[in-house]
Amino acid sequence: MIKLIYSKQIFIKIIGVNSCNSWQVLILFSMKKFLLHTFFLMIPLVSLIAQPFSFEKLFSHNVMSYNGVARTLHNNNTQETLIVGNAEIGVMGDGETVIIKTDSNGTIMNTLLMGKPMFHDVCVQAMRLGTDYFFAGYTRSTDTAASPLFTSFLIKADDNLNVLWQRNFIFPGNDLFFKTASVTPGGEFLFSGNNYEFSSGNWYSFVIKTDANGVIQFCKMSNALLSLDPVFITELSNHDILLTGSVTLGFEQVVPTAIRFDSLGNMIWTKMFDYDPGVPQHSKFLFAKELPSGNILLSGHCDYPGAANLGLMDFQLFKIDSSGTVNWMKTYGAGLNDWLYGVDFNSNTNEILMTGTTDSYSSTGAFYGYVVSADTNGAVTDALVQGDTTSAGRQILIYNTSMLSSGNYVFSGADMSGTAGFYASNYIPGFPVTSACNTFDVVANTLSASYPEFIYSVTPFPLDVNIQINAIPFDYYTGVNDSLLCFNDVTSIEQIKKVRPLVFPNPAFNNITFLIPESGKLNDKIKVYNLLGSSQDCKIIFSKSINAETQITFDTSQLPSGIYFSEIGNEKIRFEVIRM
Repeated sequence: MIKLIYSKQIFIKIIGVNSCNSWQVLILFSMKKFLLHTFFLMIPLVSLIAQPFSFEKLFSHNVMSYNGVARTLHNNNTQETLIVGNAEIGVMGDGETVIIKTDSNGTIMNTLLMGKPMFHDVCVQAMRLGTDYFFAGYTRSTDTAASPLFTSFLIKADDNLNVLWQRNFIFPGNDLFFKTASVTPGGEFLFSGNNYEFSSGNWYSFVIKTDANGVIQFCKMSNALLSLDPVFITELSNHDILLTGSVTLGFEQVVPTAIRFDSLGNMIWTKMFDYDPGVPQHSKFLFAKELPSGNILLSGHCDYPGAANLGLMDFQLFKIDSSGTVNWMKTYGAGLNDWLYGVDFNSNTNEILMTGTTDSYSSTGAFYGYVVSADTNGAVTDALVQGDTTSAGRQILIYNTSMLSSGNYVFSGADMSGTAGFYASNYIPGFPVTSACNTFDVVANTLSASYPEFIYSVTPFPLDVNIQINAIPFDYYTGVNDSLLCFNDVTSIEQIKKVRPLVFPNPAFNNITFLIPESGKLNDKIKVYNLLGSSQDCKIIFSKSINAETQITFDTSQLPSGIYFSEIGNEKIRFEVIRM
């Protein structure tokens, strides 16, 4: 159940329009129990310059509690956004994977929920190859030996999220956890993660490469007690493999690390990058991008207690050469907590986009989404805070960036405040942020100097292990709700010509309002029916004519939560009522 949050105006960008035409623009929608409700307006443009279109939305299931958001590898120049995460929505309160595909306006196009009852089924990575999607993670649903036994999976789905096949990876005598995955330019897959060996009680690390159908080409496993936490894996231009994450050197000493392998999984070098050696910290690399020069950008979060950080925690960006030597390091943040959750790279603008959360820019103690973009030299090109800055208690975490062909961004992640759900917002670079309901610019502080890297002794990944594969499927189903937090309402009611009634708010609480065009037929009571067709008694509490249309508000306080249909003349409109 999602509560609508008050927020200021946000502009909405209409792409490719001119002042002579009318265009359909989606304003409000809600989907529950597989029913999708849409309300459309016909908007004649009233100025020579179209106003930008933006939105903020929450997506949830009937019972959703946040349990993590998967990293998503987006293609540039897309018109669609994929939001992937995990939530405790199973019949036994167990974790399931939730996948939502939207268009550039945030409209739900397809959904996929997957898992099995009484098990946790966790997706950690979403990928796109051609017109297909791939999802990787770990699960208890495909046990084939002694219990407990965690296995890992790779699932292929088509463009409409119809599952095509599932591969399950089993390491007998071990729990096997995929922590990261990527698809290579040649269409192969790379995986890395951890395995827990039952007989010894030890944790190890692995790198796996498969072909496009999930058939294993090699699996290299380390027998060193590295406490290595893999987070990101990618193929470099010469087909070498780069793995980043963190390594635990001691109590509260978690430092960022990078490891380079050749194309067959043989380790070339491994280094940790530490500004304050030997001191408590939790720092990690979440992303790597190879530049045309062969240099590599490494980005993550850090909480160095020394001079490197301007606050308690910061975003962090390194540039290293191909051998791992540091060229420079910078941190981005302010006086409190600035925690990075995701990084992406815009190849059109050659900017790295670092996303996460911050409480450094509020006196309310709220955490807002925090975005910093920088060029390949680490210079800040944009920085902003995203979220409902008018309300206290916000907890917005941004994990992923989808780069639309329009040049706009869709940021996605989680809203942990209230009933948690997955969060998405559209951002328009360069447009005055004073016009945005929930965005404002910030100045990102940076620190630049020479920082040492430390080579630590590591047993290479020499162990070729046999991983078994089966195809035991998950249960697949659909059904996701959404709630609009804010949208553009700068075009006044008098300037809008409606060909269908407009209804708001939807979902409704104690009352609901219709804007009805002149052709609509009105009665003292609007006819309302539930899904069973039973008539509901709803009385009008306000009615007023405004420039050849009528605004009517009627009482819904006596209606139980659910889906309803209203009849106005020849129009039948769905709406939803929720109870807190």
